[in-house]
Amino acid sequence: MRRGGARWPWMVPVIEPLLMNLPSFLQGLPVPMRLVINMPVVTNNPKLAQVIATDPRAGGSSMPGGFLRTFLASAPLAPPESFDVCPVLLLHPADDRWTDVALSRPFFDRLKMSKRLVMLSNAGHFPIEEPGASELRTALLDFLAERSRKA
Repeated sequence: MRRGGARWPWMVPVIEPLLMNLPSFLQGLPVPMRLVINMPVVTNNPKLAQVIATDPRAGGSSMPGGFLRTFLASAPLAPPESFDVCPVLLLHPADDRWTDVALSRPFFDRLKMSKRLVMLSNAGHFPIEEPGASELRTALLDFLAERSRKA
């Protein structure tokens, strides 16, 4: 999963051990997100990708090394088979060059709850392309309407 969103996937095996053994006095060291995340593929619109990559609240920001370390070390609190809180709707862009649906499917497929996967046509990770954007809206509104009828 981490390699899927990494700026340079080949560096993940090098960076992970460094971050996992980061001395406490370096945990606050800011790491620019543009060096960590594959920002050029956050959307399939190159101009928008550049805006997001340079926005100080998005790709133009930095995160403390300690945050990245905890991100790498995080795992689900429980196995997906034990999740029984609510139905799940996974809306996944069909043309996502950042996070391939193959990264989400193993977890999603193990969920025992009522679940639905909707692939958003022609949409990238930040799904602004049509018809994916409209499909997202329709699927979400339908899902919420179904839930409110059952409530």
